[in-house]
Amino acid sequence: MENKILLVLNPIAGDRDKEHIEDAVRQMANKNNFGLEVYRTTGEDDKAKILSLLDADDFSRIFIAGGDGTIREVADAIKERDLLIGLFPSGSANGLALNLNIPDDLDTQLQIAMGDEFLAVDILEVGEHTCLHISDFGVNAALIKNYEESDIR
Repeated sequence: MENKILLVLNPIAGDRDKEHIEDAVRQMANKNNFGLEVYRTTGEDDKAKILSLLDADDFSRIFIAGGDGTIREVADAIKERDLLIGLFPSGSANGLALNLNIPDDLDTQLQIAMGDEFLAVDILEVGEHTCLHISDFGVNAALIKNYEESDIR
């Protein structure tokens, strides 16, 4: 079995360019003899498209370059699968990455993502919603919903 990485990249998360992340992951994958496929989220049927990619190929790791929303979307898609996840926080708040003490340095993030140690994370499911970091309702939930539906980043 070839080692292969699926990099899920959210181009609008955090209003930051992520080309340097893709380049660094590609270099690390090549250096370690890993195949690499990149999927850029669009906000339309991303979960189904990610599942389709996972069904079509045998990935050993999935890397996520985005924010908490991107991480949650991917986690929801892969929650029934046994995959190692590497996080490259590049959203607006990056709350989960902060709570997991993921460093800001890209080289260190790459070392962690390609390493052999991992941390198991619980998933909370509320109805159809997968929660990893925070789950709330009321005013904060309304603020997040408005942010996600806005074109302003």
